[in-house]
Amino acid sequence: MSEQSTWASIKGARLVRVLIAYAAVSWVAIQVLDILVQHFTMPSWFFPAGLSLLAIGLPVLLATAWFQARIARADERSAAQLMPRPSDSWFTWPRAIAGGVLAFTALGIMGLGLVWSRNRGHELQPDVVAVMPFHAVGPDVELWGEGLVDLLSTALDGTGAFHASDPRAVLIGWGKEVGETEALAAPEKAAKVATQLSAGQMILGSVITTSPGEVRVSAELFNVRWLRKDASAVVEGAEAEMTSLVDQLTVELLKSIWREGEVPEVRVSTVTTSSIPALRAYLEGEQAFRQARFTQAQQDFARAVELDSTFAIAAHRLSFAYGWSLGAFEEEHIENARLAARHTAGLPARDSLLITGHKLIDIDGDLEVIELYENLVRRYPEDYEAWYGFGEALYHLGDQVGYERDRVIDAMTRAYALDSTIAPSLFHLIQGTYQLDDLEAARTWTDRYLAIDSTSAYPRGLELAAALRFGPSVDSADAAQALDTLSLEVLNQVFFAAPPGRSSLAYSEMIGRAAADPRFPAAARSARLDGLGHQYLRHGQISRWQALDQEADRIEGQEGGLSLLTRARLAEVADTEAVARQERLMARASYPERADLSVLFAREGRYAEAQEAVDRLQVVADSLEMSDEAARARSLRGLALVYSGQIAAAQGDVDTAVDQLRRGLSFIPGNWNRTRNVHRYTLAILIQNGGDELEALRIFGSLYYSPELEALGYLRRAQLHERRGEREDALRYYGWFLDLWSDADAHLQPQVELGREALARLGPLDR
Repeated sequence: MSEQSTWASIKGARLVRVLIAYAAVSWVAIQVLDILVQHFTMPSWFFPAGLSLLAIGLPVLLATAWFQARIARADERSAAQLMPRPSDSWFTWPRAIAGGVLAFTALGIMGLGLVWSRNRGHELQPDVVAVMPFHAVGPDVELWGEGLVDLLSTALDGTGAFHASDPRAVLIGWGKEVGETEALAAPEKAAKVATQLSAGQMILGSVITTSPGEVRVSAELFNVRWLRKDASAVVEGAEAEMTSLVDQLTVELLKSIWREGEVPEVRVSTVTTSSIPALRAYLEGEQAFRQARFTQAQQDFARAVELDSTFAIAAHRLSFAYGWSLGAFEEEHIENARLAARHTAGLPARDSLLITGHKLIDIDGDLEVIELYENLVRRYPEDYEAWYGFGEALYHLGDQVGYERDRVIDAMTRAYALDSTIAPSLFHLIQGTYQLDDLEAARTWTDRYLAIDSTSAYPRGLELAAALRFGPSVDSADAAQALDTLSLEVLNQVFFAAPPGRSSLAYSEMIGRAAADPRFPAAARSARLDGLGHQYLRHGQISRWQALDQEADRIEGQEGGLSLLTRARLAEVADTEAVARQERLMARASYPERADLSVLFAREGRYAEAQEAVDRLQVVADSLEMSDEAARARSLRGLALVYSGQIAAAQGDVDTAVDQLRRGLSFIPGNWNRTRNVHRYTLAILIQNGGDELEALRIFGSLYYSPELEALGYLRRAQLHERRGEREDALRYYGWFLDLWSDADAHLQPQVELGREALARLGPLDR
C-alpha cells in the first residue's frame, strides 16, 4: 500500500475524532474506576486492571478504525479489485464497543463480587464500630497501641450513638487475620476483622512520639462494607493528657459524620479515670489479663484502683481476676465487685451492664441477671465478656429458671470460640461435660485447657481427674495410687475440676476418702465427708449417707445437718433411722433452724406450729428492714410466703398455694438453690396437676443441685414425658433416674422398679 493510500485510510477513518472520543470515554472510565475504588472499596488490583483494559482497548480501537476504513474503500471499488478479508467482519464498531462494555462489566462484576464475598454471611451493623490496634511509633508509646483500642472504644460507647466492638474480640481477630507483630495493616485486612464482629465501621490509626512527652494521634474512620474513608482526625499534645486527646479525637471524628444536632459530649476521664498513672496501670493489667497472666493482672489492676478508688472498670476487672484464682481471694473478689458497682454512673451501657451482671451473679444471686445477659449477647453477639458472663449466670443460677446444664455448655463454647486464650473460660465447660457424663467432650476440653495452663494446682488436679475418669487402666491405677500422697489443695482441685456425673459414685468415693485422710485439718476432712455423703444421698443410699454424716460430726465434735435431713424427709427418701435422727435434732433445734420445719409441720397437720415459724420470719424481716438490711429482709419475706404456700397446699387450697409459692420464690435469691428447690418441687407438682405441664417439665429437670430431689425430678419428668407421648425424652430421663438410683436402698427400690419397667415398656433409646 502506498503512503498516499495509507494516509487516505487514516483520514477516512477520521482517526483524530476516534482518538478524541476514546480519550473522553477513557477519562469517564477512569473517574468511575476512581469512585469505585474510593467509595466502594474495590480490591487493590481493580484500578490497575481498569487502566490495563483501557491500554488494551487503544490498539483494538486503532485496528477497528483501520479495518473500517479499508471496508469503506472496498465499497468504492469493485469486489474484484479488493476482496474483504475474514478479519474485516470481526473488527467492527459494534463489536469493539460491545467488547469494551463486556470487559469493563466483567471487571466490575469481579470487583463487586469480591466485595460481596468479603461481607457474605455477616450482617454489618452501621452503629457498631471496631477500633483496631493503633500503630505505635516511638519510645514509651507501645502501651497505647492496644490501650487506644480500649479508650477509643469506651469514648464511642459513651456517646450513646455508637457501640464499640469488644476490644478483646478485636485484638484476637487482629492477631488471627493481621498478625500481632505487624506494624501496619491494609484496610482490606482490618475489614476482615471488623466483618467477623458485624461492625459496619472501623477505625485505623497511629500514635507517634513527636518529642519527649509529646504525641500525635491520628485516626481514620472507614465504612467496612465499601472500605470508604468517611472521616479522619489528628490531635497532638502531651502524653500525660491522653484522655483529653482521645476526647478531642473522638469529637473530630464525629464532626465529620454527624448529620444533625450537636455532637455528643465525650469525656473519657469520667468513664475511666483522670489519673494517667492509674490508666496506664489499668491498660497494663488488660494486657496481662488477655495473656492469661492473672497474678500480674491482679497486681496491675490493684495498683490502678489504689491510685483511683472510683475507677469502676479497673475494680471490675480486678474482681474478675481475683475470681479466676479459684476462690483464693474470695473476700477481695466480692469487695471489688461491690466497689465497681458503686461507681457505674455515667459508664457506657455495655460496661455498666457487665459490672452490674457480675455483682448480681456473685453477690446477689438475682435471677434477673439471666435476662440481662440474654439481652447483652443479643446486643453484642461478638462480645467475649457478655458470653462468658451469660455462661457464669447459667452455671450458678440457670437451674432456678429451669435451664439444664447443656445451656451452660452452649454459652461457654461460644465464649471460648471468641477467645480461646483465656484458660478459666474452660472451667465450666470442663465441669459441665463431666457432670453430664460426656467424657468425649470432657477429654477435648481438658486437652485444650492443659495446652494453655500446665503449672498451677488446677491442671494437676485436672490431669488426675482425667486419668481416673477416662484414662487407660494403667494411668487410672497410677492416679488412684497417687491420691494418698497429694496435698489437700490438689485433691480439692481434682473434685473442683471434674465434679461427679450421674455414673461416677466410685470416683466420688476415691476423692472423698483421700481428702478425709487424718493428715488434713479436721474442718477440711469433715467438709469432704459431707460432700461424699451428699453423693450417697444423691444416689439414694440413705444409710451410707447417714453413716458418713455422723462420722463427719464426730470429727468436728458436734452434730448438725437438720436442714438436709428435713429436706430428705420432705422428699420422702429418708429411711426410718434418718427420720429418727431428724426428730432427735428437731426436738432441740431453735430458731432459725425451726423455720425450715414449717413445711414438715404443715404436712403433718401441725398448722399452728407451721404458722408460728411464718410469723417469726415476718418479725425478723421487719427488724432487718429497720436496720437497713433490705436484701436480707426481702429474702426472709420470701421464705415466709413460700412457707405460707406450703401450709395452703397441705390444707388443699391449691390456688393460694401456687400464688404464694410463686411470689415467695421471686423474693428469694437464686443462689439459695437448695432452699428454693424444696418449694419449686412442690410448685411443679401443683402446676402439673393444674395442667401447666411445660413449666413442670422445666422444674423437674433442673433440680440437679439438690441431692435429695435430683433423681425424683428426673423420674417425674420421665413419667410426664411418657404421658405426653414423648418417647425419646421419657427414655432419656428414665435412664438418668436409673443412673442415680439403680443401687438405691431397699425402701426406694419400688420407684426404681417403676423406672426399669418403663424402660422395658418403651424400648431402647433411638440413637
